[in-house]
Amino acid sequence: EISVEDRLGQAQTTIDLVAYTDLRNAPINDLLNSGIRAVTDVNVGGSVVVIEPIGDVRAGEIRSRTSNVTIVASESIYDGDPFDPNDATDPADVIGVNITLHALLGQIGRATDFLETDLLDGVGQPGVLNAHARLFIGITETAGNLRLGSVTSRSRNVDLSNVVLTTRLGSSVDPFSWRYGLIASVKPV
Repeated sequence: EISVEDRLGQAQTTIDLVAYTDLRNAPINDLLNSGIRAVTDVNVGGSVVVIEPIGDVRAGEIRSRTSNVTIVASESIYDGDPFDPNDATDPADVIGVNITLHALLGQIGRATDFLETDLLDGVGQPGVLNAHARLFIGITETAGNLRLGSVTSRSRNVDLSNVVLTTRLGSSVDPFSWRYGLIASVKPV
C-alpha cells in the first residue's frame, strides 16, 4: 500500500508521485486471500500525478481537494479496493477538478468493477474527464455530471462496447459545447 497525505488546511501542496508497485504478477484474488490491501492512496490540496511505469495502478482513493489528478499506467488502471461495495454505492477512486487517465497497454476499470470518479464542482471552473486506454474503459461518475473531454479506446471493437460511461446523479455532458458547438468524443480508434 502506498499512501500520501498532506495536512488539511495547510498551504497548497503539489505532489508528484512515481509509484513502483509492480503488482502485475500478483493477481488480485491472491492479494485478497492474503489480507493485503495493495492500493495507492493520495489525498492532497494540490495537483496529483501518479505514474506506474511497470504495471497497473490500483486506486484506493487518489484525490486532489483543489486541483487536477493525472494517472498514467503502463498497463491498466483499476478500482484497487475490492473490499468496496458494489458499483451502486462504491466510493470514488479518483477525485479532482480535471481527471486524466492513461492506460497505455491495458484498460481502465473492469466490466465487473468500474473505476469511480468524482469531478469536483465548486472549485473554480468545472473540470473534465479525459480517459485513454488500449482496451476497455468503464467509468462511473459518483457525484453530479460526467463532463467529458476526450475518451478514447484503441480497441478494434467497432460497436463501442469497450467504452462504458455512467453517472449516478447526473448526465454525461460536453462542457465545451456552448463555446465551440462540439459534441463529446467517445470513439474507438
